[in-house]
Amino acid sequence: MSRAKHENSRRRFMKQAVLGAGATAATLGTGAAGLSAAEEEDAPPIRVPAEFETARSASLPDVDFPMTGAQVFARACKEEGVAALFCCPGNYSVIHAISDTGIPTYGG
Repeated sequence: MSRAKHENSRRRFMKQAVLGAGATAATLGTGAAGLSAAEEEDAPPIRVPAEFETARSASLPDVDFPMTGAQVFARACKEEGVAALFCCPGNYSVIHAISDTGIPTYGG
C-alpha cells in the first residue's frame, strides 16, 4: 500500500469525523434552547395531496413473463416487503416498475 493511500484511509477519515462531531456537540451543549424555540412555533400539519390517494386506489398492471430486469427487481422488492423506496432521478424503468407493484416511490 502506498504512503499516500495510507494517509487518506477510511479509518482515518472516520476517526477525524467522530472527533469533529464530538467537539461540535461539546461546544453547542445539548441544544435545548434551540429546540424549545422550535416547539413553540405554530407549524401547520403536513398535508398529503389527493393525488396520492388516487394513485393508491388505482388498479395495478399485471406483470408476467416475459419480464424486464426492472420488473423482476420490483417483484423481488414486493415479495421482501419493501415499504417504500427513495430514488435518485434517472433510472425511470426501475422506478416505474417498483411503483407498478404498489410500493410508493419518491424521487427528486
